[in-house]
Amino acid sequence: FAAQPVAGTTEHDKCRTCTTLTEKFLQGIENTAKSNFGGGNTDWEESRLGNFARSETRLVEIMENTCGNNAQCSYMLEAAEESLEAWWAERDSDATLHAFLCVQELKHCCPANHFGAKCKPCPVGVSEKVCSGHGLCSGNGTRKGSGKCSCDPGYSGSLCSDCSEGYFRREEEDGTLEACHVCDAACDREDGCYGPGPRMCRQKCAEGYERDGAECIDVNECTNTTICDLSNYCVNFPGSYACRGCHEACANTQRCTGSGANECEQCAPGYAKDDRGFCTDVDECTQNPGAGDDPACDVGEHCVNTPGSFDCKACDALCGADGCHGPGVAACTTCPTGYSKTDDGVCKDIDECQQENICGEHKRCVNEEAGYSCECLHGNKREDGTCQNDKDEL
Repeated sequence: FAAQPVAGTTEHDKCRTCTTLTEKFLQGIENTAKSNFGGGNTDWEESRLGNFARSETRLVEIMENTCGNNAQCSYMLEAAEESLEAWWAERDSDATLHAFLCVQELKHCCPANHFGAKCKPCPVGVSEKVCSGHGLCSGNGTRKGSGKCSCDPGYSGSLCSDCSEGYFRREEEDGTLEACHVCDAACDREDGCYGPGPRMCRQKCAEGYERDGAECIDVNECTNTTICDLSNYCVNFPGSYACRGCHEACANTQRCTGSGANECEQCAPGYAKDDRGFCTDVDECTQNPGAGDDPACDVGEHCVNTPGSFDCKACDALCGADGCHGPGVAACTTCPTGYSKTDDGVCKDIDECQQENICGEHKRCVNEEAGYSCECLHGNKREDGTCQNDKDEL
């Protein structure tokens, strides 16, 4: 039987498609394991029609549901129909389907650990394993590829049996297979090492390390106090360092020793050191001399402290020429008409409606901000500025 080629696919794609086809076909076998002819009388059906498990009815059902919307799979299934029927009739193990169809009949794949058009064996190295067990054979299992080993990280050579630069060889715990392990970070990658740890470097230490007797140790670049720019501090790492920004409370014209406000050499403008050595915000609104109740600002303004600075905000319009010491009418230095100062110095609206009969007859008092108003009581109406009772007109 000679299968027709599947249009528009490479040999590698054909092998992948055939593998998918066989996997889906075997899934169909599993899905129909408990099925029957569907007539309701299984014993009678099998006595007349044969065993459903090996029936053509079951085969057709499996094939109809194998590929779904996969066009390449459908083309290949059509081309392989006779081969599948032959395998179905003689099958003794489902595990043989891929080898029978994809390797033997369609010749789209190779057996495992073989490659290329002629299915040559992949190269075998240490412990009789393909690529020494530390790499992949190009084209393994397909009719494509060169058979060359693509080594895992840390391994090199045509059979992946050597250690790459920066790795050393060590036996596994069972003593049966030597493995490559990465050298310590302190060792120069090209020069390599004899074994694990910073004492096993060959000659050269990695950048950022220096030799101290038999050991490569980290160089602390941060001992150079000028290695970072002003307003930055140095953080040492194994083999390297980083410059980080000082706290905002530190002067940007000086250095710092760390990230905290207590590690500034000098405080930034608007900050001062407290008893604990922390640079803390200066409240200019209480410390700076100036005019008005808030000495940092002019009359007609009040001071608002901000980190490292302050702002001057306009007083409420009702405060007048005497200014204020905060936002709103409550903070006016001199209370405007309709307000009075409380014991704690806050301007509070006067409730004129507390005065007896302030509005006169037939009216009620309504307190308002900085004043009041008078409204006619229910059953009264306003005439010529006075409230008249509707009954008085009768």
